[in-house]
Amino acid sequence: MKCVARFLIILFYTLPLFAWEPEPELSLEGVLRTAERQRMTRYPDGMVEKWVERHTVLVTDKPIILSRSISIENQKPLVQQESLSFIRVLMGDEFESLLGKRVMNWGST
Repeated sequence: MKCVARFLIILFYTLPLFAWEPEPELSLEGVLRTAERQRMTRYPDGMVEKWVERHTVLVTDKPIILSRSISIENQKPLVQQESLSFIRVLMGDEFESLLGKRVMNWGST
């Protein structure tokens, strides 16, 4: 019961934080591609397991810049920025025919 009460208290205090900012509008345009990442796990007994992960990504013409900032009282705002040349896209199998084609996504995130 303590766990449930603690969860409800945390939920009660964090839920209003999500209502501070409106949901961002996002429009992305680029080419859908398949990205591959080589993965490897080495176990203590010396065995090595290798595999390839494949993901669908949207490669944009210009880098995507993600920016976050926070201001605390009178202090200078802290800003964190990250530049991405592509973004991972989760989509159903019925859209696989779009791979290699220029697409546009718009709307709320």
